[in-house]
Amino acid sequence: MTHHHGLQSVVVGDLADLDRRFHDAFRRGDPGDLDVIGYGEISAIVRWPTPAGAAACKRLPPFVDGASLARYEKLLDDYLSALEDTGTSIVPTSLASVPQADGSLGGYLLQPLLDESDLLINVLRRADVSGAAAIFDRIFETIEHVVGAGIGLDAQLSNWATPAGTLVYFDVTTPLLRDERGRHRLDTEIFLASLPWALRGLAERFLVDSIVDAYFSVRTVILDLLGNLIKERHQTWIPLGIECANRRLDNPLSVSEVERYYRRNALMWEVLLRLRRVDRAWQINVRKRPYLFLLPGRIER
Repeated sequence: MTHHHGLQSVVVGDLADLDRRFHDAFRRGDPGDLDVIGYGEISAIVRWPTPAGAAACKRLPPFVDGASLARYEKLLDDYLSALEDTGTSIVPTSLASVPQADGSLGGYLLQPLLDESDLLINVLRRADVSGAAAIFDRIFETIEHVVGAGIGLDAQLSNWATPAGTLVYFDVTTPLLRDERGRHRLDTEIFLASLPWALRGLAERFLVDSIVDAYFSVRTVILDLLGNLIKERHQTWIPLGIECANRRLDNPLSVSEVERYYRRNALMWEVLLRLRRVDRAWQINVRKRPYLFLLPGRIER
């Protein structure tokens, strides 16, 4: 499918250099001279120059071997194709890897760097009421098409942009697909690798399925989007977002439900982040080992 967003795939020829800088940061426990442009709940995204322009490079949790990387690549390809089959435009995305000293593979998702002014979360800052309503309606319609087709979607506004006026989605790190028996195809290690080892079993048992399941419900995806407006300092748009959403939902949302949902999720992610910081200190200062993830500083949730 051809999209008219003017974005081209990127190739990073000096990925080994970027990987070395990541490992330097892992040993220190801070990004150093890496130009971090964003933190997900799992991985950091850095700006990196290429001959064709700046790239956004997201380092994935390590893959134990080539077979593990190939499974992820197949799932990612299937997810991108499934999204495009619903009419959703995707920022051109490629997967590359660098061999690691222990035999594993360091994986990177590579995308062209988007203009900050095109990020939908910033477009909303410039919008009037009619413009904001149009944004909500565009996203909610896309959610209905995608999730209605049985595809999971993390539709927070911070995951979208509008280059050349075309709505595009770019947070594809965790491909959200189910198999023919309704089981999640996503390898849960993507979610769990950054947690302290002792917590992974509990998290897998009590957290992962419920977190992933939420992305397959139209109502919950919209609820999560509206709740995240609090983190993005867009609370004033929540009533309008609810009004636009309730025209589509059989079970209407309320401001109090959005706020409760956000507080519960924010608390969970904040507790997990604090545990990861403790684990980082333990790994670097006590075990004298690098900590293979970059963590954000204080987050105003």
